[in-house]
Amino acid sequence: MTNNIENVGKKIIKFAKGIRLAEPVLVLMLTFCFVSIAHAQSPSGSLFGSDAQIGNIIREVIKWLRNALFLFGVVAVAWGIFNYITEKSWSKQIIGAIGCFGFGGIVSLIYSLAQGNSVNLDTGF
Repeated sequence: MTNNIENVGKKIIKFAKGIRLAEPVLVLMLTFCFVSIAHAQSPSGSLFGSDAQIGNIIREVIKWLRNALFLFGVVAVAWGIFNYITEKSWSKQIIGAIGCFGFGGIVSLIYSLAQGNSVNLDTGF
């Protein structure tokens, strides 16, 4: 009985090793298949359409990332405050929140530049 279970286990391991060896080939085959399907569906062979569509997609992604970073920052500040109140470690959450707000500001700057808006830096305090 033990030998049968052992043999079945060895066969399953050999099968899994074969699948691991075949994964890169399968990925390449599926990639080429989907690219050829997409190429056949569009008149110009382009996956993303015109340059204007690509620009709009990039602007929308940047806008959503900016909003997500702001929300992550708010959640991290709330989490840090909660940990401070309950006398737990809170500094990592606050540092993460500062990082989210800082990087969100950079992304917001990139978004405004992508919209064609000029950014004025007022240094006269």
